[in-house]
Amino acid sequence: MLLGNPRWSPDGSRISSSAWNPSIPGDSSGARKTYVIDALMTGTPKFVADGSQFMWLNADSLMLWKARRTWLASITTGQVIQFFEDSTWAYPVPGGKFVEYYDAHKSTIGDWIVEVDGSIKRKGAARRLDNRKDGYTWWADSPSRDFMIYRKTGGKLLKLWLASGKEEQIPGTFSNIDNAFSLSPSPRTNEFIYDVLRTKGRLLMIENVFR
Repeated sequence: MLLGNPRWSPDGSRISSSAWNPSIPGDSSGARKTYVIDALMTGTPKFVADGSQFMWLNADSLMLWKARRTWLASITTGQVIQFFEDSTWAYPVPGGKFVEYYDAHKSTIGDWIVEVDGSIKRKGAARRLDNRKDGYTWWADSPSRDFMIYRKTGGKLLKLWLASGKEEQIPGTFSNIDNAFSLSPSPRTNEFIYDVLRTKGRLLMIENVFR
């Protein structure tokens, strides 16, 4: 069994993680399970639900991805319900008026935002988010769920506020960010952290020292 994709709960008291067995055939996300453990790593991890977790909605609720659908799981009650529509990876924008989602349908594939009612049903046309100008590409969602960050070659970053559609350039040039493979904005400050690959894999031919 492998563990990965750890996520802190908003109150810092728990850590969620996805677990999967590489020997299980079939859909990789469908074969995964989500567990939660106390942040002090004491006790036994608690099974939450089948599926791969990707975001805490609040201190008791996790967003999961399974069978090409998004699910909302309660840590306390164990209840798991489908969130939004089939073939979408979705989460609510703060305030409850909008849903940001990745659409996996071939004709509409990409990132979108749409206004919804109290039952999480569409209220009008969706607005595409991933059609960035000037070469910007999606990079990260904010833990607060109210903006996305796009990256442009040359170490530039753009912040897109989901509800309003307002864009703003993040000041500065960020060293080696073109070679980075993950970025995590802080939910409480204006800081973020990113990983940079410092080496590249190479295939070499060496002398057989065991001859």
